[in-house]
Amino acid sequence: MMQYRSRRGNQVTVGRDWLEMDVQLLKKLAGRTKPKLIARILNRSYEATRQMAKRLNLSLKVR
Repeated sequence: MMQYRSRRGNQVTVGRDWLEMDVQLLKKLAGRTKPKLIARILNRSYEATRQMAKRLNLSLKVR
């Protein structure tokens, strides 16, 4: 399990942890599948998917 929780001021974000399997799937689909569809497959919000891709230096632009 990967710990990607971050702090916002005095408050810890309340999102779910990203599992290694989720990160691998994001890496596999990034750049090949539309970001909103990736988010739906991962059962996460578009914004959560976008932010994790940014942390991993992945481009979500479909080529």
